Amino acid sequence: TPGWPIRAQQGAASSGSEQLGRHGSIAPLVGGASVQRCTIALRAFAGSRAWSHAVALFAAMERTGPRPDLACCNAAIAACARAPSPAPALALLRSMPSRRLNPDVISYNATITACGRTRFWEAAMGLVSEMTQRGLAASITTYGAVVSACERASQWAVAVSLLEAMLARDALKPNLLVYSAAIAACGKGQQWQRALGLLASAAASELRPDIITLNCAIGACGRASEWQRSMQLVEDMSAWGLE
Repeated sequence: TPGWPIRAQQGAASSGSEQLGRHGSIAPLVGGASVQRCTIALRAFAGSRAWSHAVALFAAMERTGPRPDLACCNAAIAACARAPSPAPALALLRSMPSRRLNPDVISYNATITACGRTRFWEAAMGLVSEMTQRGLAASITTYGAVVSACERASQWAVAVSLLEAMLARDALKPNLLVYSAAIAACGKGQQWQRALGLLASAAASELRPDIITLNCAIGACGRASEWQRSMQLVEDMSAWGLE
């Protein structure tokens, strides 16, 4: 969506550049290692939420080698998505052209996830617009990350509009993750009727709601004190074999 504010991205990326070189040396782990082995290590840091170690490793690679490639940079961004701020992930994304690397869908998805986890939903939306400008097609994962960002920031209207935009496209249909995040966003906005409408839409699209989706709908009704509807959904869980 052209025009979304990007100042949040720029400010976060600036502070992130400082953070990239602030952590202690991890150079002893890099010496003589291949870029592939460093990438594996970065992915392990992402899985263990050790984002600061990933930052240190990436900085050590820049100083002593090996030179990071696209997969390595994407792994570092994914690790930084666990940081308490999107700054490190945004800084890495913005530095890729200077490394002669072209960000791909994976690069953007990881950065959008970083923005979403810290409620920088406008920055996440801006990255989707940037992807379009670069000729990169947003994937289901992209939309899932942005809708989740809107849910965390209690932006239910934006979350619903994104889901509806997906429904209007034949090539890209929302999955249960997207539906669940949009339903949860509606719950935070006291929009229980919209939440139930989305649940019905998921069922009509031949997606079988799972326990996460139904729990989001139950929560939406509960927030609005629609207890009878919540209990009906609980009964539906039993009927569908979900406990």
